[in-house]
Amino acid sequence: MNHRFPIHLALSLLVLFPSCGKTQDTRPVPTPDSSAHRAVDTTNLSREKRELLRMLDQVRRTVGRPSDTLDAERMVVSTYASFHALFALARAWDRDGAWKEQIDTRYRTFLHEDSLRRGQDGKIINGMLGIHEMLQTLYSMRYSGDERRMSVIDTMDRRLSRLSTRRVQGMEFIAQLAEDIYVLTKGIFEDLDRNHVYEEHLRQIDQSFSEGLKAAESEEDRFLNGMYRTFEVCQLWALSYDPAKRGELQEVYKRMIGETTRREGIGHQMATATEFLYHILDRIAASVIQGAS
Repeated sequence: MNHRFPIHLALSLLVLFPSCGKTQDTRPVPTPDSSAHRAVDTTNLSREKRELLRMLDQVRRTVGRPSDTLDAERMVVSTYASFHALFALARAWDRDGAWKEQIDTRYRTFLHEDSLRRGQDGKIINGMLGIHEMLQTLYSMRYSGDERRMSVIDTMDRRLSRLSTRRVQGMEFIAQLAEDIYVLTKGIFEDLDRNHVYEEHLRQIDQSFSEGLKAAESEEDRFLNGMYRTFEVCQLWALSYDPAKRGELQEVYKRMIGETTRREGIGHQMATATEFLYHILDRIAASVIQGAS
């Protein structure tokens, strides 16, 4: 499934920016068509790994540059970086190339959309859509063939299509994307955590997500609720790869809380949320790539 929603939304994002124990999967990843499997070319695995790690390193250099002082620009850079981290993760998971066409199509579409957008508002939407769509691919890699689970993606696409048709404000659109991103990330990690090591932690995060939805008084609140809870799930995901880094990950969380509680406006909070999500996704992607065999 590869929907792109026409961005004829009445964008109003820029008004927000005035300064403007392991649980890794050991099963074969489900694929759309088992007959499409190809033998793994082991001679290329190490080269592929090196290329993906090099790409992650290049992306890291784009995030948090001293020149990125505008909140809107910080969101553009960090959402684009998150998309690339997820792209690298998808490539690492696709060991037999069965998902290569879909992954590469997502990437080409993302670049094409970027070339059409001149304003930061449109690029923020493109970045959020890119994260959403690459997570849909990763989710499908876990649940292909499970009709109940895959119906989640159909529901999301229909909802986003309705929002686009209604020409909603850009903030409402990316708030919905943030909520969907949380649902997709939680679903992916639920499949990875087959031994239910983190089940209680996930339940607590989900409870916080539901409470945040009820308490939200604005689309900005919805956006932040979705992004914060996604970060928390990703923390568990990163921890599952290296439990010894629990203290380090807790420090990352503390820094995020410290940044988001600064009295610098909603734009700063939104930009900080996207930046910290990128940093945790980068950790996950690097762990997966380095552990690929």
